[in-house]
Parts: sequence; structure tokens; C-alpha cells
Amino acid sequence: MGSGSKGMAGAGGNQGSRFFKEVDDIVSNVNDLHQLLEVLPPTSSYEMLIKYCCSIRKAEAALNIFDKMCEAGHTSNTAVLQSILQICTETYEYSLFEGAYKMVDDLEKMNFKPTTAMYNAIMAGYFREKNISGGLRVLKLMQSANVKPDSQTFGYLITNCETKEDIIKYYEEMKESEIKPTKHIYMALVNSYAACGELEKAKQIVADPKISVKILNEIKSALVSALATHGQLSEALLVYEEIKNAGRNLDPKAIMNLIVSGAIKLFKQLKSMFESDELVMEALFDAVFSLIAESQSTHLQIGLDLLWAIKDELSLVPSRQCLDFLLTSCANAGDLNNARLIWREYEVAGYPYNVLSYLRMYHALLASGEYRSANFMLKKIPKNDADVCCMIKACQDKYHEVLNSVGTKIKKGKKKKEKEIEKRET
Repeated sequence: MGSGSKGMAGAGGNQGSRFFKEVDDIVSNVNDLHQLLEVLPPTSSYEMLIKYCCSIRKAEAALNIFDKMCEAGHTSNTAVLQSILQICTETYEYSLFEGAYKMVDDLEKMNFKPTTAMYNAIMAGYFREKNISGGLRVLKLMQSANVKPDSQTFGYLITNCETKEDIIKYYEEMKESEIKPTKHIYMALVNSYAACGELEKAKQIVADPKISVKILNEIKSALVSALATHGQLSEALLVYEEIKNAGRNLDPKAIMNLIVSGAIKLFKQLKSMFESDELVMEALFDAVFSLIAESQSTHLQIGLDLLWAIKDELSLVPSRQCLDFLLTSCANAGDLNNARLIWREYEVAGYPYNVLSYLRMYHALLASGEYRSANFMLKKIPKNDADVCCMIKACQDKYHEVLNSVGTKIKKGKKKKEKEIEKRET
């Protein structure tokens, strides 16, 4: 990423290392106290620290405490272990999936049998990162530990199949295990068959007479999404007509996919008409993204889908204005994860960060509660323009109370450090 993002990452890294040192100090103090009393620290002491780390989403610290807990010869209850696994798989960091995987392996060696839900949490993390081999490695670990998969396990496996044969294999295994297909299994079948190019197979799923009327509409909505996403817009509209004629409504995600697919089809036609005139295409895209930026935050996903379509399907570079409008939408929605994705796209497209991009990212950081990172970003914004200063003030006024509380904490921290330095010097 650009220099601004690197600086943010560096600031976050320093805060993280300080946090880990504080946690290590607490664990060390707990151990010292119990050594003085000649008793081992109880499991509850470690569990309280683990729960605290999980509550503030510090997965690495939670794993470190778990390691120390194991070294002391303790095991924890299932709920605490599940919370560690959950937070590890939600962090999107590969090293933490590996840490969670090792944790489950260690539990087996300590004669603690991990639950199916624990394995599912790690498997989901690998599959979310498109690490198919990692997900299948978890399945093998389950099998060797004689832990039975459930419908959620098979849902993850079917969703991430790359061939028709694999889909059939896992579905048959599920039936042999006497696990009844759930709504999510049917939806996984629809999506996986469509992803493998087996659209007829995907359409056959909704014709299964075993599907309950209660869940049929959601499965049909999944089919509409799958067909639209894979270029079968007319087929998707036919299924949509069926849903409408039955007096039911299409799921919001399916509606979004229909809109995006229709827009992409139109963009392709316009591209072939104005292939030699890049300015026309750029003006068209800018107008579309401008409308998304002005609309509700619920339309943000449509804008993101269109961005990837412009890049992947039309092989075009999005304009700076497209990215500006999307970053504004992310800021308005308080969606920091997508704001960071768009932030990276500036560099990918070869656009240097400017005052407006820094302002928009500053807004996004404030809106999502990342106040320290926002202060760091603020330092990058030149203050020699009256309009820019007005925009900064508008953002600060909106988040006035929280910024004040953060500022007070920083000042208190600085005063405390100053007093400590004075004591050492005297």
C-alpha cells in the first residue's frame, strides 16, 4: 500500500506489541503471586484473561495465554476454547488460522476431544481465505480424531467444491451419515453446481420434492443469484417471475445480483459501442458511482460488485472518481474493511493519494471507531485550505464526544509517563 497505509500499519503494530507486553506482564504477575503462595494459578485466572483478549479481538494474545495455560498443565472449558477459535478465524490472518489449528492438535495430545464446532470454525477460516487444502487438512484431522462432521461441515465442503464429482461425493457422504439436508446445504448445492458450470444441475435442486415450502423461496432466491452471477440473466429473470407469481419476494442479495448482472451486461454493450472513446465510458462509470455515493449505505455492495466487474470482466482501470465515490460510500456506511480495500485500489490503479482521498479515509476511520489511526491520518492532510479545514471540522463535530474521551485518555497517559520519568530522574 501507499505510505499512508504503511504508517497506519506501523502505528497499529506498535500498539499491538505494547498490548502483548502488558498481557505477558499480567500473566507473569499472576504466576509470581501463585509461586509466592506455593500454589498453581487456577484455570479461571487464565480463562478470564483469554475472555478479555477475545472480547477486544486480540486473537494472538489469546493464543499466547492458551499456550501458557497448557504449559501450566491446565485445560479449559469448551466455551472458552470455542471463543478463541472463533476470534482466530474472524481475523483474516493466515498465521492465526495456523495457530488455531495447532491449538486443536495440542488439545488432542492432552486427551481433550475437540468438538465438531471447533473444527468447523477453523475449516471456515481456511475456506474463507480460499485455502482449499487447509480446509481439507482440517477434515482429515477430524476424521483421525474420530469426530463426526455435521451439516455445517458438509455445507462448507460442498460450497468449496471445484468439481461436480466432489459435490456428489460429499453429498452422498452426508446422506450416508444420516444427516438431513438443511436450507444451507441446498443453497450450497445450487451455488457450487453453478460455479462448476453445471447450471442445469443447479436448477434441478429447487425441483427436489423433499424441500420444505418454508425454505423453498430462499433456495429459489439463491438460484436467481447464481444464474445472474454466471451470465444467465434471462434464466434468472424467469425464476424471479415464478417467485413473484407465487406472491413471494426475492431476497435482497438476489435483487442486488440481478441489478449488478444487468448493469454489467449493459456496460459490455456500451463498451463495444464506444470502445475507441474512453472518456464516454469513464463519464458513464463516474455517473453510476456518483449515484451510489449519494444513496443509502445498503447500496455500497452494488458499487463494490460493479468495481470488480469493471476490473475483471471489462478489463478496465476504474477512474480516480469511481474510487473516490466508493471511498465516500464506505465512510458513510462506517465500513472500514471495504474502505481499506478501496484504499489499496488507488495504488493498484496508479493514483497517488491526495487531500480528498486522505479526507475520505479520515472520515471512514472516525466512522468505524479507529480514532488513533484517524489522528495519524489527520497529520497527512494539509491544513492550508479553508474548505479542507471546514470538512475536517465537520467530521470532528460529528464524532465530538468520542474524540474528546480518546484525547483525554491520551493526555492522561502522557502525564502518567511524564511523572514516571520525573521519579526516575529524582
